[in-house]
Amino acid sequence: MTSDRPVRNRIIGGRIVERPPRTTGAPATMMQFPITRQHNVIEKVAAALMRKRSAGAADRCVGAALRKFTDEMRRQGIPQATVKREVRLMEALIRAAVWRLMFPWVNDEQVRTRRRRRQTAGRSGSAASANQLSFAWNRR
Repeated sequence: MTSDRPVRNRIIGGRIVERPPRTTGAPATMMQFPITRQHNVIEKVAAALMRKRSAGAADRCVGAALRKFTDEMRRQGIPQATVKREVRLMEALIRAAVWRLMFPWVNDEQVRTRRRRRQTAGRSGSAASANQLSFAWNRR
């Protein structure tokens, strides 16, 4: 190789093979299936949790699912920071799905998007500072 860049050599068998260094940063890792889009996986794990008879068994089930997911992501070569983030997100999604299975009416209620403003006009406030206030239990 005739290049000005330094070459990282690699020994394969009994011979030296020249290899140019990477010119770009770390290779990009594409997550094929981010956990937020794997609704069926989350629902299956949540259903399995609901079938458990004790809280300890349910926690072991969550742990097993998270370990399996972690091992799969590590096998694909996904960076550790991404693995941690996705595993935390998966646990939260599983627990939310269990909550929805336990309380199905929660999904039927509509959430109000606008809050009413508090009416503060016309209210009389105290002109005393906190140091000037005296309470019955604080009097001497």
